[in-house]
Amino acid sequence: MSKILVIGARGRAGAAAVAEAQERGHDVLGVARTAEGGLIAGDVTDAGRIAGLAAGYDAVIAGVYDGGSDPGEFFPAAARALVEGLEKAGVSRLVWVVLASILPTADGTLLMDTGGYPTEYRSFFRAHQAAYTDHAPDAADWGIAAFTGRSRSLAASLSAQDGAYTLITRGPDGDSAEVIGSLAATDPETTSLLIDEFGADRITLALDVRLIGGAPEIATAGWRKSTGRTVWEVAELYPQARHAMVTDIGRDGMLSGPNLELIAEFVLRHPDLDVQASGGVASAEDLRALRGTGAAGAIVGKAIWEARLDLAEAIDAGG
Repeated sequence: MSKILVIGARGRAGAAAVAEAQERGHDVLGVARTAEGGLIAGDVTDAGRIAGLAAGYDAVIAGVYDGGSDPGEFFPAAARALVEGLEKAGVSRLVWVVLASILPTADGTLLMDTGGYPTEYRSFFRAHQAAYTDHAPDAADWGIAAFTGRSRSLAASLSAQDGAYTLITRGPDGDSAEVIGSLAATDPETTSLLIDEFGADRITLALDVRLIGGAPEIATAGWRKSTGRTVWEVAELYPQARHAMVTDIGRDGMLSGPNLELIAEFVLRHPDLDVQASGGVASAEDLRALRGTGAAGAIVGKAIWEARLDLAEAIDAGG
Protein backbone atom coordinates (compact mmCIF):
# COMPACT_ATOMS: atom_id res chain seq x y z
CA MET A 1 0.00 0.00 0.00
CA SER A 2 1.25 3.48 -0.90
CA LYS A 3 0.44 6.93 0.42
CA ILE A 4 -0.86 9.08 -2.44
CA LEU A 5 -1.67 12.79 -2.43
CA VAL A 6 -4.22 13.86 -5.06
CA ILE A 7 -4.27 17.58 -5.88
CA GLY A 8 -7.42 18.72 -7.63
CA ALA A 9 -9.47 16.01 -5.96
CA ARG A 10 -12.80 17.76 -6.50
CA GLY A 11 -12.43 17.77 -10.28
CA ARG A 12 -13.47 14.92 -12.55
CA ALA A 13 -9.96 13.49 -13.06
CA GLY A 14 -8.91 14.02 -9.45
CA ALA A 15 -12.07 12.49 -7.99
CA ALA A 16 -11.65 9.45 -10.24
CA ALA A 17 -8.02 9.10 -9.12
CA VAL A 18 -9.03 9.24 -5.45
CA ALA A 19 -11.73 6.60 -5.92
CA GLU A 20 -9.48 4.27 -7.90
CA ALA A 21 -6.54 4.57 -5.50
CA GLN A 22 -8.77 3.94 -2.49
CA GLU A 23 -10.35 0.92 -4.17
CA ARG A 24 -6.86 -0.48 -4.70
CA GLY A 25 -6.17 -0.16 -0.97
CA HIS A 26 -3.91 2.91 -0.96
CA ASP A 27 -3.86 5.59 1.73
CA VAL A 28 -5.18 8.65 -0.12
CA LEU A 29 -5.45 12.32 0.81
CA GLY A 30 -7.48 14.60 -1.48
CA VAL A 31 -6.65 18.29 -1.86
CA ALA A 32 -8.88 21.01 -3.32
CA ARG A 33 -9.12 24.78 -3.16
CA THR A 34 -11.57 24.58 -0.25
CA ALA A 35 -11.88 22.07 2.59
CA GLU A 36 -15.24 20.42 2.00
CA GLY A 37 -16.48 16.87 1.72
CA GLY A 38 -13.49 15.36 3.47
CA LEU A 39 -10.93 17.18 1.30
CA ILE A 40 -8.02 19.28 2.58
CA ALA A 41 -7.58 22.87 1.40
CA GLY A 42 -4.47 23.66 -0.61
CA ASP A 43 -3.22 25.96 -3.35
CA VAL A 44 -1.30 24.17 -6.11
CA THR A 45 0.64 27.35 -6.86
CA ASP A 46 1.92 27.58 -3.26
CA ALA A 47 5.17 25.58 -3.06
CA GLY A 48 5.30 25.82 0.73
CA ARG A 49 1.80 24.44 1.14
CA ILE A 50 2.53 21.61 -1.30
CA ALA A 51 5.71 20.73 0.60
CA GLY A 52 3.78 20.55 3.88
CA LEU A 53 0.97 18.43 2.45
CA ALA A 54 3.21 16.05 0.50
CA ALA A 55 5.66 15.29 3.32
CA GLY A 56 5.58 11.57 4.05
CA TYR A 57 3.74 10.64 0.86
CA ASP A 58 5.05 8.26 -1.79
CA ALA A 59 3.51 9.88 -4.85
CA VAL A 60 1.37 12.78 -6.01
CA ILE A 61 -1.32 12.98 -8.71
CA ALA A 62 -2.16 16.46 -10.01
CA GLY A 63 -5.24 17.08 -12.14
CA VAL A 64 -5.68 20.82 -11.71
CA TYR A 65 -7.60 23.66 -13.33
CA ASP A 66 -8.60 27.17 -12.26
CA GLY A 67 -11.32 28.69 -14.41
CA GLY A 68 -10.89 32.09 -12.77
CA SER A 69 -7.20 32.47 -13.66
CA ASP A 70 -5.25 33.17 -16.82
CA PRO A 71 -4.16 29.68 -17.96
CA GLY A 72 -0.91 31.14 -19.27
CA GLU A 73 -0.06 32.12 -15.70
CA PHE A 74 -1.78 29.37 -13.72
CA PHE A 75 -0.32 26.21 -15.28
CA PRO A 76 3.35 27.30 -15.34
CA ALA A 77 2.97 28.61 -11.77
CA ALA A 78 1.47 25.28 -10.68
CA ALA A 79 4.29 23.35 -12.35
CA ARG A 80 6.97 25.51 -10.71
CA ALA A 81 5.34 25.11 -7.30
CA LEU A 82 5.06 21.36 -7.73
CA VAL A 83 8.72 21.00 -8.68
CA GLU A 84 9.84 23.12 -5.73
CA GLY A 85 7.35 21.80 -3.19
CA LEU A 86 7.81 18.12 -3.95
CA GLU A 87 11.59 18.49 -3.88
CA LYS A 88 11.35 19.99 -0.39
CA ALA A 89 9.02 17.19 0.70
CA GLY A 90 11.33 14.51 -0.69
CA VAL A 91 8.67 13.23 -3.10
CA SER A 92 9.96 12.47 -6.61
CA ARG A 93 6.96 10.71 -8.15
CA LEU A 94 4.25 12.82 -9.79
CA VAL A 95 1.58 11.96 -12.34
CA TRP A 96 0.44 15.10 -14.17
CA VAL A 97 -2.93 14.68 -15.90
CA VAL A 98 -2.75 16.32 -19.34
CA LEU A 99 -4.94 16.97 -22.34
CA ALA A 100 -4.70 14.82 -25.46
CA SER A 101 -4.71 18.12 -27.37
CA ILE A 102 -1.04 18.72 -26.53
CA LEU A 103 0.20 15.34 -27.76
CA PRO A 104 1.64 14.73 -31.24
CA THR A 105 -0.14 12.96 -34.08
CA ALA A 106 1.53 10.49 -36.43
CA ASP A 107 3.52 13.10 -38.38
CA GLY A 108 4.60 14.99 -35.24
CA THR A 109 2.03 17.76 -35.50
CA LEU A 110 0.39 18.46 -32.16
CA LEU A 111 -3.27 17.47 -32.13
CA MET A 112 -4.28 21.07 -31.36
CA ASP A 113 -2.36 22.24 -34.46
CA THR A 114 -4.14 19.94 -36.92
CA GLY A 115 -6.66 21.31 -39.39
CA GLY A 116 -10.20 21.78 -38.13
CA TYR A 117 -9.29 21.42 -34.46
CA PRO A 118 -11.27 23.83 -32.21
CA THR A 119 -9.31 27.03 -31.66
CA GLU A 120 -11.38 28.74 -28.98
CA TYR A 121 -9.40 27.02 -26.22
CA ARG A 122 -6.00 27.27 -27.88
CA SER A 123 -4.47 29.49 -25.20
CA PHE A 124 -5.60 26.96 -22.60
CA PHE A 125 -3.97 24.10 -24.53
CA ARG A 126 -0.74 26.06 -24.98
CA ALA A 127 -0.53 26.86 -21.28
CA HIS A 128 -1.11 23.24 -20.36
CA GLN A 129 1.64 22.21 -22.76
CA ALA A 130 4.12 24.74 -21.35
CA ALA A 131 3.56 23.51 -17.81
CA TYR A 132 4.78 20.05 -18.76
CA THR A 133 7.43 20.69 -21.41
CA ASP A 134 9.04 23.69 -19.65
CA HIS A 135 9.07 22.42 -16.08
CA ALA A 136 8.86 18.62 -16.08
CA PRO A 137 12.59 18.23 -16.91
CA ASP A 138 13.36 19.85 -13.55
CA ALA A 139 11.58 17.05 -11.68
CA ALA A 140 13.07 13.68 -10.76
CA ASP A 141 10.31 11.34 -11.87
CA TRP A 142 7.36 13.01 -13.56
CA GLY A 143 4.84 11.21 -15.69
CA ILE A 144 1.92 12.28 -17.84
CA ALA A 145 -1.36 10.44 -18.32
CA ALA A 146 -3.51 10.98 -21.41
CA PHE A 147 -5.71 9.02 -23.79
CA THR A 148 -3.37 8.77 -26.76
CA GLY A 149 0.23 7.72 -27.24
CA ARG A 150 3.09 10.21 -27.19
CA SER A 151 5.13 8.04 -29.51
CA ARG A 152 4.86 9.67 -32.93
CA SER A 153 4.66 6.36 -34.76
CA LEU A 154 1.75 5.16 -32.63
CA ALA A 155 -0.32 8.22 -31.74
CA ALA A 156 -2.58 8.09 -34.79
CA SER A 157 -3.35 4.41 -34.28
CA LEU A 158 -3.91 4.69 -30.55
CA SER A 159 -6.16 7.74 -30.69
CA ALA A 160 -8.90 5.85 -32.49
CA GLN A 161 -8.73 2.65 -30.47
CA ASP A 162 -10.87 1.37 -27.63
CA GLY A 163 -9.27 0.89 -24.24
CA ALA A 164 -5.70 1.99 -24.97
CA TYR A 165 -3.70 4.44 -22.95
CA THR A 166 -0.06 5.33 -22.43
CA LEU A 167 1.72 6.38 -19.27
CA ILE A 168 4.79 8.44 -20.13
CA THR A 169 7.46 8.67 -17.43
CA ARG A 170 10.00 11.44 -17.72
CA GLY A 171 13.36 10.60 -16.17
CA PRO A 172 17.00 11.64 -16.47
CA ASP A 173 17.57 9.17 -19.31
CA GLY A 174 14.58 10.35 -21.34
CA ASP A 175 10.93 9.37 -21.61
CA SER A 176 9.74 5.81 -21.21
CA ALA A 177 6.28 4.33 -21.68
CA GLU A 178 4.14 1.57 -20.31
CA VAL A 179 1.11 0.73 -22.45
CA ILE A 180 -1.90 -1.41 -21.56
CA GLY A 181 -4.56 -1.88 -24.20
CA SER A 182 -7.46 -3.91 -25.50
CA LEU A 183 -6.21 -3.74 -29.07
CA ALA A 184 -5.19 -7.35 -29.32
CA ALA A 185 -8.44 -8.62 -30.82
CA THR A 186 -9.08 -5.69 -33.16
CA ASP A 187 -5.69 -4.51 -34.38
CA PRO A 188 -2.93 -7.15 -34.35
CA GLU A 189 -0.62 -4.91 -36.39
CA THR A 190 -0.66 -2.08 -33.86
CA THR A 191 -0.46 -4.48 -30.93
CA SER A 192 2.64 -6.10 -32.40
CA LEU A 193 4.10 -2.66 -33.03
CA LEU A 194 3.55 -1.77 -29.37
CA ILE A 195 5.27 -4.93 -28.20
CA ASP A 196 8.20 -4.39 -30.58
CA GLU A 197 8.60 -0.70 -29.73
CA PHE A 198 8.28 -0.85 -25.94
CA GLY A 199 9.40 -4.44 -25.28
CA ALA A 200 7.48 -7.57 -24.30
CA ASP A 201 8.14 -7.03 -20.59
CA ARG A 202 6.43 -3.62 -20.77
CA ILE A 203 3.19 -4.76 -22.44
CA THR A 204 0.25 -6.69 -21.01
CA LEU A 205 -2.39 -8.13 -23.35
CA ALA A 206 -5.78 -7.29 -21.82
CA LEU A 207 -8.08 -10.15 -22.85
CA ASP A 208 -11.71 -9.70 -21.74
CA VAL A 209 -13.65 -12.93 -22.15
CA ARG A 210 -17.36 -13.67 -22.38
CA LEU A 211 -18.45 -17.31 -22.49
CA ILE A 212 -20.73 -17.84 -25.49
CA GLY A 213 -21.95 -21.37 -25.99
CA GLY A 214 -19.06 -22.51 -23.83
CA ALA A 215 -16.49 -20.75 -26.02
CA PRO A 216 -14.37 -18.00 -24.37
CA GLU A 217 -14.85 -15.15 -26.88
CA ILE A 218 -13.07 -11.81 -26.63
CA ALA A 219 -15.34 -8.78 -26.06
CA THR A 220 -14.46 -5.15 -26.84
CA ALA A 221 -16.08 -1.68 -26.79
CA GLY A 222 -16.68 -1.69 -23.06
CA TRP A 223 -17.68 -5.38 -23.22
CA ARG A 224 -20.62 -4.51 -25.49
CA LYS A 225 -19.36 -6.25 -28.63
CA SER A 226 -18.19 -9.79 -29.20
CA THR A 227 -15.36 -10.22 -31.69
CA GLY A 228 -16.26 -13.81 -32.53
CA ARG A 229 -12.67 -14.79 -31.78
CA THR A 230 -11.70 -16.98 -28.86
CA VAL A 231 -9.11 -15.99 -26.32
CA TRP A 232 -6.93 -18.84 -27.59
CA GLU A 233 -6.99 -17.50 -31.16
CA VAL A 234 -6.08 -13.99 -30.10
CA ALA A 235 -3.28 -15.01 -27.74
CA GLU A 236 -1.72 -17.14 -30.48
CA LEU A 237 -1.28 -14.00 -32.61
CA TYR A 238 1.45 -12.76 -30.26
CA PRO A 239 4.15 -15.38 -29.68
CA GLN A 240 6.49 -12.55 -28.63
CA ALA A 241 4.21 -11.46 -25.74
CA ARG A 242 5.14 -12.19 -22.13
CA HIS A 243 2.17 -10.93 -20.08
CA ALA A 244 -1.60 -11.30 -20.30
CA MET A 245 -4.53 -10.34 -18.11
CA VAL A 246 -7.52 -12.63 -18.64
CA THR A 247 -10.87 -11.38 -17.34
CA ASP A 248 -14.05 -13.45 -17.17
CA ILE A 249 -16.59 -10.68 -17.75
CA GLY A 250 -19.47 -12.67 -16.31
CA ARG A 251 -17.70 -12.93 -12.95
CA ASP A 252 -16.19 -9.46 -12.74
CA GLY A 253 -17.44 -7.70 -9.59
CA MET A 254 -19.73 -10.60 -8.72
CA LEU A 255 -17.57 -12.19 -5.97
CA SER A 256 -18.66 -15.57 -7.33
CA GLY A 257 -15.20 -17.10 -7.50
CA PRO A 258 -12.71 -17.08 -10.39
CA ASN A 259 -13.04 -19.16 -13.53
CA LEU A 260 -10.39 -21.72 -12.60
CA GLU A 261 -11.05 -23.87 -15.66
CA LEU A 262 -10.50 -20.95 -18.03
CA ILE A 263 -7.28 -19.83 -16.35
CA ALA A 264 -5.89 -23.36 -16.07
CA GLU A 265 -6.50 -24.00 -19.77
CA PHE A 266 -4.98 -20.65 -20.73
CA VAL A 267 -1.84 -21.41 -18.72
CA LEU A 268 -1.65 -24.87 -20.31
CA ARG A 269 -2.02 -23.50 -23.85
CA HIS A 270 0.33 -20.55 -23.31
CA PRO A 271 3.08 -21.59 -20.87
CA ASP A 272 5.33 -18.71 -21.98
CA LEU A 273 2.82 -16.06 -20.82
CA ASP A 274 2.64 -14.77 -17.26
CA VAL A 275 -1.11 -14.72 -16.69
CA GLN A 276 -3.01 -12.42 -14.34
CA ALA A 277 -6.45 -13.81 -13.57
CA SER A 278 -9.30 -11.32 -13.22
CA GLY A 279 -12.95 -11.62 -12.28
CA GLY A 280 -14.76 -13.15 -9.32
CA VAL A 281 -12.06 -13.33 -6.64
CA ALA A 282 -13.78 -13.21 -3.24
CA SER A 283 -11.50 -14.96 -0.76
CA ALA A 284 -8.02 -16.14 0.11
CA GLU A 285 -9.13 -19.62 -0.93
CA ASP A 286 -9.82 -18.27 -4.42
CA LEU A 287 -6.29 -16.88 -4.63
CA ARG A 288 -4.76 -20.15 -3.48
CA ALA A 289 -6.83 -21.99 -6.07
CA LEU A 290 -5.62 -19.64 -8.81
CA ARG A 291 -2.06 -20.15 -7.73
CA GLY A 292 -2.68 -23.86 -8.22
CA THR A 293 -3.64 -23.26 -11.86
CA GLY A 294 -0.25 -21.72 -12.56
CA ALA A 295 -1.48 -18.12 -12.77
CA ALA A 296 1.28 -15.59 -12.12
CA GLY A 297 -1.06 -13.19 -10.35
CA ALA A 298 -4.64 -12.10 -9.78
CA ILE A 299 -6.69 -8.90 -9.85
CA VAL A 300 -8.59 -8.28 -6.60
CA GLY A 301 -10.82 -5.24 -6.16
CA LYS A 302 -14.30 -5.53 -4.75
CA ALA A 303 -13.42 -8.19 -2.15
CA ILE A 304 -10.90 -5.83 -0.53
CA TRP A 305 -13.12 -2.78 -0.98
CA GLU A 306 -15.97 -4.53 0.86
CA ALA A 307 -13.58 -5.85 3.53
CA ARG A 308 -14.30 -9.47 2.63
CA LEU A 309 -10.59 -10.02 2.11
CA ASP A 310 -7.76 -8.45 4.06
CA LEU A 311 -4.93 -7.10 1.89
CA ALA A 312 -2.19 -8.79 3.92
CA GLU A 313 -4.11 -12.07 3.78
CA ALA A 314 -4.49 -11.70 0.03
CA ILE A 315 -0.77 -11.11 -0.46
CA ASP A 316 0.05 -14.15 1.67
CA ALA A 317 -2.45 -16.35 -0.19
CA GLY A 318 -1.08 -15.21 -3.54
CA GLY A 319 2.35 -16.48 -2.57
